[in-house]
Amino acid sequence: MVNAKHLIIVIIFSFCTIEPSLIYAAKKKKCPQLTNNIDYFVEIVPKEIDYDFRISQKQLNRMAGGITGSRGIRREKVLGLTSTQHEISYKMSSQSVTMSKTRFCARINSVSLKIRVKKLKVYVLNKYKPGTCQYNAIIDHEHEHVSTFQNGLKNLKDEFENRIWGIIRNLPPGIGTSPRRASKAAFKHLDFRISRIKDPIEKQMQIENENIDTPLSYRKLTQKCNSW
Repeated sequence: MVNAKHLIIVIIFSFCTIEPSLIYAAKKKKCPQLTNNIDYFVEIVPKEIDYDFRISQKQLNRMAGGITGSRGIRREKVLGLTSTQHEISYKMSSQSVTMSKTRFCARINSVSLKIRVKKLKVYVLNKYKPGTCQYNAIIDHEHEHVSTFQNGLKNLKDEFENRIWGIIRNLPPGIGTSPRRASKAAFKHLDFRISRIKDPIEKQMQIENENIDTPLSYRKLTQKCNSW
């Protein structure tokens, strides 16, 4: 069984301003394309699995949301649980151009993105001690959730690396009454594109976890050992 959380945090942004001549600004009605190379960097900041073998049945049930579903149907007894949490944080910089005294435009030219594992914890019911058949069966099941989580983060990283350059290149410029406001508007455009990348992958992670936690999978798990 899995309990997962995620969040996005925008950490920092910076911008540089290019001040064209008044003649140049008058002739250019559109925000000019980037004059610098686009820089980007994507990484996963991993975390070792934290194990808890002391958790009681009552605590496990509470963490899993009780022992009955939303329709009052009794669920399988919770034997173990994997709790995960990750965050996507990024630093961005932009190039701003003065188009008039009160009109500025900005384009993002640098992104450093981190996918950080905040929590990766596996719980096993304290009734089953390390080395026992039941313990090993539960650990094997929970490690399927761990693999789903880790593979999902790798998919996120791969998608960001494959698409972030083109996304930045094709982003609409941010427009504002100051360089800072123009940059913030440009960063909002990127926020939206990042969500469109991450949301389907995180949804697929959820589906895969649900496929691991079926009544059939729990029956197979309990059949591995003589007594529970």
